[in-house]
Amino acid sequence: MKKLVALCLALMLLAACTATCYAEEEITLRMAWWGSQSRAEKTQKILSLFSESHPGVSFEYEIYSNAGSHNEMMATQAAANELPDLFQGGAMTLEQWVKSGMLLDLTPYIESGALDLSNVPESIVDQGRIGDGVYCVTNGLNCYALAYNATVAKECGVEMKYDMTWDEFNTATRTIFEKTGLKINMDYGFVSDIIDLVARDRGYGLYDGNKLGVPDASIFEEVFQYYLDGVTEGWHVSPEIFVEITPGVVETDPLITGSCWCTVASSNQANALATLIDDQFELGMTSIPADNPIQSHKVDPAQAFMISANTKYPELCVEIINNITNSVEWNQILAADRGVPINGSIAEGIINSVSGASTLSIQLVKYVSQHSSPASPTYPKGAEEFSTQTNLLLEQVLYGVITPAEAAQQLFDAASKILSAN
Repeated sequence: MKKLVALCLALMLLAACTATCYAEEEITLRMAWWGSQSRAEKTQKILSLFSESHPGVSFEYEIYSNAGSHNEMMATQAAANELPDLFQGGAMTLEQWVKSGMLLDLTPYIESGALDLSNVPESIVDQGRIGDGVYCVTNGLNCYALAYNATVAKECGVEMKYDMTWDEFNTATRTIFEKTGLKINMDYGFVSDIIDLVARDRGYGLYDGNKLGVPDASIFEEVFQYYLDGVTEGWHVSPEIFVEITPGVVETDPLITGSCWCTVASSNQANALATLIDDQFELGMTSIPADNPIQSHKVDPAQAFMISANTKYPELCVEIINNITNSVEWNQILAADRGVPINGSIAEGIINSVSGASTLSIQLVKYVSQHSSPASPTYPKGAEEFSTQTNLLLEQVLYGVITPAEAAQQLFDAASKILSAN
């Protein structure tokens, strides 16, 4: 008993000492993430609360508008051994970062309770697990979405609903194009995402461990042909539109600039889209078309914060992740901009406190989570290279350099080599 009391006193003294040290020491935590201006403002607001409760702690931000620029900079900093203390990452880079020894294993903090995941489903915790360690915890849950101009859809007599089949969506697409000239943007620049969803719709996974999960190139050809038909017939935006803008950047998406009525987005981008639309039209959000929706749909981690293995302040970084996971106040501020909270009790708690576009996001994720199949395991090393190769080949298809069939076979052969090499 005396030993237990002594241990408790020692821990209390250590905690007090740690708090005192932080209070007396001026600490600047470097943080990096990508996303919209809306995400930046909300994230900076919760971090201001953290600084208020931790005197002497301030933040240095590195904010990028898109994942590509962010990932390139993180790779550059990693090569120089200068990663930020806390930075945003995703499934495509997780295994690579872990194998390079760049990430802090969060397991000890989970076991001590400093990072409380008791209200988080184990399947979600496992999304950050590599081997015996847990290296990130997702900020929230997310799903693919069709964000659309609901005003135009209503004026054209088109009903947009959850679980539209591809035929229903294609009919809607052509109807609106014929009546208004407005096009769609089926995630141009991120074609591997569409291939993944179509593969799932057909009963496959895009990846099976460290190899392709599809038996041949036919699904690749189907997707390439879809884009070619759309650009040729006029109902899909042309690749020329992306010469001066970056795909995936919400602020310059064709839905915002007015050249299309429908775009593929992440569910948690509802707030950012609504802010940019600024009452020009009513925003709608529904699930991606699928002939077998339960098979095709999935809920993914929105994005996650990872901690550099070299940080001098792991406890502070862990506390930030813990607050994003478990703080009601922080999640009311975030309003699902980083995804629907992974803590079930927090998610239920904020549903009634959000309004406007946030409800579109939460309702869609809630629906898809009840009408979906498990997400694919962690992306294998080489998935990012596969994605880049897919975009390059689609561009050649759309400019008439090669046929969809030729591009599909090239992609299938290249992907097999890329994945097997890793």
